[in-house]
Amino acid sequence: MKFFRGITLMLLLGLGLSIMSISAQGQFGGWQFDRIGPGTKPALAVNSLGQPLVIYMLERREGWVRSAQWDGASWNISTVAEGRFEGPPALTMDSNDVAHASYHDFQDPQFRIDRGDAVHAQLADGAWTVNALEHGGHDGWDNAVAVDANNNIHISAIDPQDFNGSGVEYYFINQNGDYIVEELGSDPLTNQFGTSITTTASGVPYITFYDQDQRNLKLARRTGSNRWGFETVDREDGSGLYSSMSIDADGGIHISYIVELGLTFAKLKYAYQRDPGARWEITELDILRDIVIGVAGARNVTSLALDSEGNPWIAYGDQQVVRLAHFDGNFWETETVVVAQGDPFGQMASLQLDADDQPHLAYSVVTNQQVLDGFIMYATR
Repeated sequence: MKFFRGITLMLLLGLGLSIMSISAQGQFGGWQFDRIGPGTKPALAVNSLGQPLVIYMLERREGWVRSAQWDGASWNISTVAEGRFEGPPALTMDSNDVAHASYHDFQDPQFRIDRGDAVHAQLADGAWTVNALEHGGHDGWDNAVAVDANNNIHISAIDPQDFNGSGVEYYFINQNGDYIVEELGSDPLTNQFGTSITTTASGVPYITFYDQDQRNLKLARRTGSNRWGFETVDREDGSGLYSSMSIDADGGIHISYIVELGLTFAKLKYAYQRDPGARWEITELDILRDIVIGVAGARNVTSLALDSEGNPWIAYGDQQVVRLAHFDGNFWETETVVVAQGDPFGQMASLQLDADDQPHLAYSVVTNQQVLDGFIMYATR
């Protein structure tokens, strides 16, 4: 693997101000970096062999979605689809090492309010297949994807109020490819603050999203066919942007998200609920100082994964840093993985842990903010 050279790395000790920096030739503190290729808005998954797969895109009228699979010696690049797409994409891996991705497809080079849907892309036996999840209007934005124990696919997305949409959507796809689409009944939303989805051990989907009217973090639980219940997780004003969620083996819910503090400032928070209906335990973890909120800026700022002990890891960042926070069962530890050198980061980080609880990260460097050009980076230790 070729390592990205000349990066200044910083190790942040806890949440204090004691910082050590060093100019590294490819790695520091065990981190190794690899430049995959041109693109933006990456999402990452890891197969049972610990090999990462990254999906990313170029947002143009004549754009594309591509994937990069590490085979142990090199990155194998393939094209998922060509056309006009909008990110961020979402990616996960099922128990058979089949990859499942979702993203928004305009379905026409020109914007049309009656076209545009979420798509489900599947990588099996080295080939991608892509299917549109057709639903009325121009919907399927801000995707998140999960698989349950039976390898059924669950997707959350936004049907934007800008295009006469109703808010949060839920998609279910069985192993035969049959799907349903449900509108949760949330308040109307725009397509810029993200969603997250996961399932319980029995396959019940949970979705988190930002309530724009109440300006706080909401959790939706599916209670039956086309029936959803809602709960406010955090009532702090501006809380709940760019959430990422997972449910542990005991049914505990873990959510990472940010709170908007101003034009460029945001606060990273973590919420945990041991049992349904129990009090949420909320922890403030860090401050981001160079973040751009909205369609043209940040989209998936936090990415949460659980290790084999059920402890949360959170990757997050802004235009200047990519960081990793880890709870070891007693304390939170936070480190700065990489600091921008000139060109800013794309304010998205995607995290997965392998079977040995080793972290794998994907992020992007933006070389042209006007048209959102850049390149994809991968990091592991």
